Amino acid sequence: MWQRFQKGESAPGTSAARFNVRTDLAVQSNLSDTSQIYLQVRAGHGLGLQTAADTFTGAVNSTDFELDKNAKGAGVSPVLLAQAWYQFDTGPVQWVMGKIDPFLFFDTNAYADDESREFVNNVFVHNALLDSGSDAGVDAYGFSPGVVVSGHLNASNARSPVVRLGLFGHGHGPSFSGSLNQPFSILQIQFDSDAFLRRHGRCEWYVWRNPQLENPFNGQWEAHTGAGLSLSQSLTDSLGGFVRAGRRFQGTGVFNRFVTLGLRQTGLLWGREQDVAGLALGVLNPSEGYRASRQLAGNEKNVELFYDWRVNEHIEITPNVQWIGNPAASNAVDHLNFVGLRAAYFF
Repeated sequence: MWQRFQKGESAPGTSAARFNVRTDLAVQSNLSDTSQIYLQVRAGHGLGLQTAADTFTGAVNSTDFELDKNAKGAGVSPVLLAQAWYQFDTGPVQWVMGKIDPFLFFDTNAYADDESREFVNNVFVHNALLDSGSDAGVDAYGFSPGVVVSGHLNASNARSPVVRLGLFGHGHGPSFSGSLNQPFSILQIQFDSDAFLRRHGRCEWYVWRNPQLENPFNGQWEAHTGAGLSLSQSLTDSLGGFVRAGRRFQGTGVFNRFVTLGLRQTGLLWGREQDVAGLALGVLNPSEGYRASRQLAGNEKNVELFYDWRVNEHIEITPNVQWIGNPAASNAVDHLNFVGLRAAYFF
């Protein structure tokens, strides 16, 4: 991934460009008709482009990955065991146990869910409060030990809503250096339907609780609770749309509400049906505590546009453009602009 910060009236300092690379290798194996094991390793180099101004979004490049740095500042990036979990069924109930990426099971979305092929701004990849806002119980790389339990609301009807409960480590738990007795918890109900336009859509409603996070304004430890929505809907043979929204009800962060929405269009209209274009917009609302701590200029706005060019069955080239208005809802910087180019090889 290559990204460049565009110099302009809103950009302090000079233009900057950064490269980063990431490799993911996943293996999934069925052990029986009702059980399987999943392993994922990840390696990479480069922290990606870091914004000069504060922003609410956690990253304008969610593909970056690098482990610790040595004293000279060079990246140290050995292979990380990202995920290792075991899935099995007990009657109508499915269990997943191990080291997990919670977003594989919660807050999923058909059109905005994968930074390696779609949007790269963090607020469009996942629920902004859980990821950029740090409410989720994951480590610095997005993974955590935990358990996921799921099943259909009506066990005899495979089309009935799916209820899913996840319990994950938080704090020092994800790094296996602390207790897991007060987990980050998330409860979700998932509806799949083709009632709208006779096309498939999915709606996920969920609530979460993290028992202990630090208040950024007074340093006190507090519980965070919130609720979110992830909706994806096919609109035509080549067009789909998504909406995400969330609100924190307990606890304080720099922003407590957000909404993101967008469209994804395949190249069927112009004779390249394997290509994909996407446009997303997002608004992040500062919390009352954040408003009281500084002068503000409304809300932070995020926009991203990408075009995924499928060169062949293995290679994809994706240019993208991003714009952030009122970064961190501050009047210190009017807006930020970024351009990027992602090259991906799939096998």
